[in-house]
Amino acid sequence: MSFDSYYIGIDVGTGSARASLVKRDGSVVASSTHDTITYRDPDDHRIFEQSTTDIWSSICAAVRECLTLSNILPSAVKGLGFDATCSLAVSDFQGEPVIVTKGKQLGQYGERNVVLWADHRAEKEADLINNSGSVVLDYVGGVMSLEMEIPKVLWLKNHMDPTLFSRCQFFDLPDYLTYRATSNITRSCCSLTCKCSYVPSSGWNAEFFEKIGLGELSRTGYKQLGAEANNLLTAGRPVGKGLTKRAAEELGLVEGTPVGSGLIDACVSSESDMLKV
Repeated sequence: MSFDSYYIGIDVGTGSARASLVKRDGSVVASSTHDTITYRDPDDHRIFEQSTTDIWSSICAAVRECLTLSNILPSAVKGLGFDATCSLAVSDFQGEPVIVTKGKQLGQYGERNVVLWADHRAEKEADLINNSGSVVLDYVGGVMSLEMEIPKVLWLKNHMDPTLFSRCQFFDLPDYLTYRATSNITRSCCSLTCKCSYVPSSGWNAEFFEKIGLGELSRTGYKQLGAEANNLLTAGRPVGKGLTKRAAEELGLVEGTPVGSGLIDACVSSESDMLKV
């Protein structure tokens, strides 16, 4: 039985969740991949949806398999971190998943609560945003993709009962995973800046949200998006008090194990490429 320190990296892609157990020097000790489910609409090719419950289950299975393959003690794992796709996860303020599927069930409680990055339902909303002339567009290359989170949030606002919309909180998927792991809502600078229209030098731009029809987000202090009073974390900074008892039991780890603030998958890939240069 080894008494070295180990770390777990978790990558959630379009079709699977992957976990890698590494030593302090970065050498891989064990890895595991478990598929995730994507829901389609037979009548609308633009729709791609997933479930945070399913994603979390696949993460837990992958982490547990890494522990089994390596035969290390859970207490030897000294930290873990997440990266994931640019997908919008929706829950209420108690963490219960909220359905994002169009129709009567939209905004009700249920498992299909992720608008996958590949979902293109928010084309009109993206066009509106790109015609706003807002400074926030300067941080996304001048044009906001309909795959980013704010067009998706605006689509939900335009189609959901206002009372149901007001009870939602919205996460870029990496931030949802740290929330699920720690019960701490603190978002990452990476996700908010790259995918959610947060401006690092000045914070949320109230004029932008009012102009595109999401003024209620600013009027309620951005509690639905996070980073209230500019409270956010740079990559890898510890989130909250680490793993909750519930999350630790599900993952097979120890309560309080540190969890690093997450990254979007493209940023992880870019950093990895730079390290190879």
